[in-house]
Amino acid sequence: MSFYNKDKNPFPFYKLEGEVWTNTKPLWFRTNCKSCCYKHRLGVGNAFFQLPISNEVTSAAQVSVNIRKVGDNTIVNGIAITKNVLVDSNGGKYVIINSDLQQSLVGDEYYISVDTTFNKYYSEPFCVSQLTDKYVSIEWSNSNTFVGALVYANNFKHVINVEAVIVPRESEIEEETEEDGFGNETPTLQILKQGYQLSFVVPNFIAQALAALPLHDMVNFINRTLGETSTELIESNKYVKVEVSPELDNCFSFVTIQYTDEIVTKTNCTNDVVFLNSPPITTIFWEDTGTNEDRVCQIDGTCEQTMMANVIDPDGNLETIEWQRSDDLGLNWVSFSFAGTTDIDTRTITETDLDSYQYRVKATDVNGMFGYSNILKYNLYDDLITPSLELEIASLTSNCSSQDAESEGVTNIFDIAAGASQLVKAKLEVTEYFGSGFVFQLLDLGDSSVLSTWTGGPIGTNIVVDIPLDSEGSGQFATKLCLNSCSGTTYTRATVLMTLLDIDNITETNQTLITEKYIIC
Repeated sequence: MSFYNKDKNPFPFYKLEGEVWTNTKPLWFRTNCKSCCYKHRLGVGNAFFQLPISNEVTSAAQVSVNIRKVGDNTIVNGIAITKNVLVDSNGGKYVIINSDLQQSLVGDEYYISVDTTFNKYYSEPFCVSQLTDKYVSIEWSNSNTFVGALVYANNFKHVINVEAVIVPRESEIEEETEEDGFGNETPTLQILKQGYQLSFVVPNFIAQALAALPLHDMVNFINRTLGETSTELIESNKYVKVEVSPELDNCFSFVTIQYTDEIVTKTNCTNDVVFLNSPPITTIFWEDTGTNEDRVCQIDGTCEQTMMANVIDPDGNLETIEWQRSDDLGLNWVSFSFAGTTDIDTRTITETDLDSYQYRVKATDVNGMFGYSNILKYNLYDDLITPSLELEIASLTSNCSSQDAESEGVTNIFDIAAGASQLVKAKLEVTEYFGSGFVFQLLDLGDSSVLSTWTGGPIGTNIVVDIPLDSEGSGQFATKLCLNSCSGTTYTRATVLMTLLDIDNITETNQTLITEKYIIC
């Protein structure tokens, strides 16, 4: 008998002939290969079994499961057994069995008996042993429910123990490269794969079950020579390869399994490291857009926004996150909400008074290390309108005494009108540049203060600056552009385009001012 195992189940079940349990089971492997002695060896602890049953079974109450001694068919009492009846999309029925094999079972031989209203089934026999370092445990399962007729649900896994030795194979290195422009190939990704191999002899039905190992994405080899014990089975790709060679006796097969269990990866990417007891890192943003721009609201009852905090603690020991609020431009902060060890947290804030508000998060770990997030700004006005810009005088000669003695400059004076005490934002962008650099200043002519000083950069360089208006919603300002000295060039020039932003502080308006200077050296 060849014991063809079409279901690839290492613990196949057979229908009982008749209704009486006897210790003569005609389909057992050892009955049909009497010159050979082989027993499934299971260790103390959980053992798993499964079998398809009649589609006529309608409930788990119609199924009973027992462990019986091979010698006299008596039921072993006091063993915890759980069973689940599963139904597939085609109406097929399966029984999943989990049994807790106790120390008291060591030294004898057993099988699983399954009684249903319609049929009786018996498994291949097994013994319970203390597994020593001469055994390798092979465990396998699959993250999807089915592999052929094998069902994986309720943490089900197959486990067998074979007499074998795991030996390392020659390691392999896989590479991905890119050409450096000079005909040389430089590795961008290198993967070291360490392979292992084990060989053993098992009955044909087990060898055929092992042939399905490469179809599973959860496979574990427990090397007891190294002191390894059974661990939680997790999804991993071990690149399993199985070769089966039947023996001449038509009962056994020689099985060789090769797999990869150690993968070392090297890339050209930088992987940042942090010191132990590093503080948590927090980023906060507006939940609806995932952005962190300054926001404004025109008072009409209440103003409401929702903020989200993303907290990363390099040490993994986050204790609390503390939401803080300031209504005096960040001079003082007051806590208004707390959360525990969460990586993501949201808070909805409601403001009713005219003011400029700021928010941040302080995250603290169990060691007392803490860090602050970025700041979100929320401004409330009662007369929020799109700012308008009026150019009063253009191209005045500029005093650039603070710059190089040879430098020259130009000043533009302009008025802005908008809402009372409104904070207007303007985008500055370099649209033309050649020479040795320049300095651009934004001035408040009301109090002669410098609102912003910018050294500019190549064409396309830009920043956003704040322009505060007075209680009347107006102000007079100036832009000053000072070119540095010629420094040996034929000419030097720069043009800066200033564009007012709309009330949302994001959209660019058509209110623009060009400040430009050209010098022939």
